[in-house]
Amino acid sequence: MIVREKQVRGRPFQTGHPGWNRVPYRASYSDIKDTEWAYLAGLIDGEGSFYVCYDRRNDVYSLEVAIANTARSMIEWLLEHFGGTEKLSGTPKHEGCPSQWAWVVRGRRAAPIIAGILPYLVVKVGQARLAEAFLATYDDPQERTELNAARLSLKEQITALNCLKGKSR
Repeated sequence: MIVREKQVRGRPFQTGHPGWNRVPYRASYSDIKDTEWAYLAGLIDGEGSFYVCYDRRNDVYSLEVAIANTARSMIEWLLEHFGGTEKLSGTPKHEGCPSQWAWVVRGRRAAPIIAGILPYLVVKVGQARLAEAFLATYDDPQERTELNAARLSLKEQITALNCLKGKSR
């Protein structure tokens, strides 16, 4: 595997590593053009997902927005423009095929991403609205048991929408 050094927003970023590579998140997204938000929305509609993970050790639910693809240049573009994390998410099924990489944004850091893409989403509007509702639970003063019940309900709703597999959303 080739490891390349490059600069992302003035900081060194190593690509080609088989694990996780993190790029600092942006403090502001005000310089992102409408066309870039629309492009990101299209990528999420076609190649992306909204999902909720559960950590049993800490009894915590967390939101993730992700796009997986074999085109490394796309993942690098996402990291350069929106920050986040990249990971090797799949190995080739056939010899000579490229590996699959994922761009991931987690937790509260997904809020500006969702707000930016929502006007442009076509297919995954329902998941994005549920993701916003999930993020709103981060500021809820309820006890963890009550919060986890609400978060589990939102997780199940997002999962149900994700499982429609081409059926009308």
